[in-house]
Amino acid sequence: MEFSRELRNDVLAGDITLSVRLWQRPRVKPGGRYRVGLGEIEVDAIELVPFAAISAEDVQRAGE
Repeated sequence: MEFSRELRNDVLAGDITLSVRLWQRPRVKPGGRYRVGLGEIEVDAIELVPFAAISAEDVQRAGE
């Protein structure tokens, strides 16, 4: 899974716990493990949500 270099450490540390992607179809699977920089993450869930449903809390969890 791709994350910018500036976000990778926060993803691996567990500080970023949500990622919003604009995909035509999912490119990862729940339970899948993916390399991030020198580490690895596991995808807990994938959920299709309308853009308007993304909350301020979601934005914070995504590292913004």
